[in-house]
Amino acid sequence: MKGERVVETIQEVDLLAELLALYRLQRHDVLNHFQVVMGYLQLNKNQAALDYLRQAAADIIAAAPLSRLKPARAAVELMLLSANCFKHDVAFGLKADSELPELNWTKDCSKFVALVAENIAGSARLDLNLTGVPDCVKLEIGLSGLNRSRQRDLAEAAVKFKAAILEDTPAGSIKFEFPC
Repeated sequence: MKGERVVETIQEVDLLAELLALYRLQRHDVLNHFQVVMGYLQLNKNQAALDYLRQAAADIIAAAPLSRLKPARAAVELMLLSANCFKHDVAFGLKADSELPELNWTKDCSKFVALVAENIAGSARLDLNLTGVPDCVKLEIGLSGLNRSRQRDLAEAAVKFKAAILEDTPAGSIKFEFPC
């Protein structure tokens, strides 16, 4: 029992370190947005500055559902997954119902999302779909542009972590669903 608690504490510290890295990345992005807008304004390109601000605001609003997820661990881990997509130049899509009940976020969910994050490099796109169904949230993760070996590894891991494989195509796309 004591060993399990030590492992959980180490995982919490790792999660906090990743959260700090996410904060730093977001801070960097905000400062970059300021620089771009100031550049447009210095060049008297007011419309370009306004268009840029509108797009930046739309991007922030589109990602907001992740920050409202419960439990907080699910929100943090999925936000880290989206940041990892950005880091590896992988397109990220998010669809979420406006009102979601609390996710049944298990250790298997955490482990599988971490595995997906580790294997995201080289993918073309990752899509998250969060749908509220009675008393739970259905979480779908879809990846496209994977090489066949990585796709096969993730499919094997999905079974281990109790995720259902909804789609597995030879073209490099795979979609998982976690049970409620």
